Amino acid sequence: MNQKRDSSLLPWWRLPPVGYIATFPLVGLSLVIPFVLRHLHVYNPFLDTPTILVTLIIAIIWGTEPAVLALLLGTATFDIYFLPPYDTFALEWPSLLPLATFIVAEIIIVFLAAQRERGRRHIQFARQELALYAGELEQVNQELAASNQELEKANTLKDHFLSMASHELKTPITSIRGQAQLGMRRVARQGELPSELAPLSTVLESINQQTHRLQSLVDNLLDLSILRSGKMTLRVSPYDLGDLCREVVTEQQTLAGRTIELELPATPVVLQGDNERLSQVVTNLVANAIKYSPDNSPVQVSISQAGEIALIQVHNDGPAIPQEQQANIFEPFYRTPDAQSSSKKGWGLGLAISKQIVERHEGHIGVESFEEKGTTFCIELPLVLQEASEITAE
Repeated sequence: MNQKRDSSLLPWWRLPPVGYIATFPLVGLSLVIPFVLRHLHVYNPFLDTPTILVTLIIAIIWGTEPAVLALLLGTATFDIYFLPPYDTFALEWPSLLPLATFIVAEIIIVFLAAQRERGRRHIQFARQELALYAGELEQVNQELAASNQELEKANTLKDHFLSMASHELKTPITSIRGQAQLGMRRVARQGELPSELAPLSTVLESINQQTHRLQSLVDNLLDLSILRSGKMTLRVSPYDLGDLCREVVTEQQTLAGRTIELELPATPVVLQGDNERLSQVVTNLVANAIKYSPDNSPVQVSISQAGEIALIQVHNDGPAIPQEQQANIFEPFYRTPDAQSSSKKGWGLGLAISKQIVERHEGHIGVESFEEKGTTFCIELPLVLQEASEITAE
């Protein structure tokens, strides 16, 4: 520990310079009793005891250096005033023995007292340092709390912006798509068009497709914003999970023309939940499985029950998702590098929405993906929700 830092932690009256100054009057005070006894012609072998006690006190309060000064002053005064020849400083052999005993006693006391004081001061300094660090830690915690509040505020503003932007975009996109579909129907009724208008049908079809894609994005943004803000509760009712998955599989087979294998248990799995929202989750998972797997490979959907938990698994034989990317795929707008470089279009919102819906159902969604074994998304849902309430429209 830095000595300068240590000194700054001591009260002013415990500083060594104060000890140096205090040593002189204290040593002088210790000579009062020996002087009185000498004046009364009382010669006691313990005349040096007051001086030793003063040295001990100085060592305890101010440390080793002032105690050494007290030892030197005490030795000099003891030799001058209490050892023959009196009133002179002379180190002669007859007086060396008691003086040596006095010096050794003081050195031992100074050493022991200094060691004890050093340990005590180290403990005191450690406590004071700990208090300082605790204060600094508290300040850091307050700064982190303020930063978290700012981040939460920014996140709230972001969600509010997404919600407002999605609402504002929904109407013009619907209008544009409606006009494009109206134009496509009129072109279809015209039969064969003049050569200069021949590309019109293709342009209108492209507008219809792109506005459909934009409308899906807006709908997903609205869903994500409402789910993350907690403004939407669930329309809870009992239903057969197998029937829900059967409807999704039939719809996706019709749209994609792919083989989807559905495995159902012998006993229906009935749970409480929002049928529409969980159908959205299964649709997202099956659509992703179709999108990122070879065209000639089947997609597998299986339903099972383990105690009071319903299990949904959606498997595809597409490329494996690297382990370091699996933790991020449920984040909004995240797409793996392979997905970004592929020709498959997407916004990275389907899995984020699915995660929010599953967690609102007090469930869990995860993924397992390995090379040559494909990818399996697993959903665990409780059969009975702890909190069930009617949906509130925003």
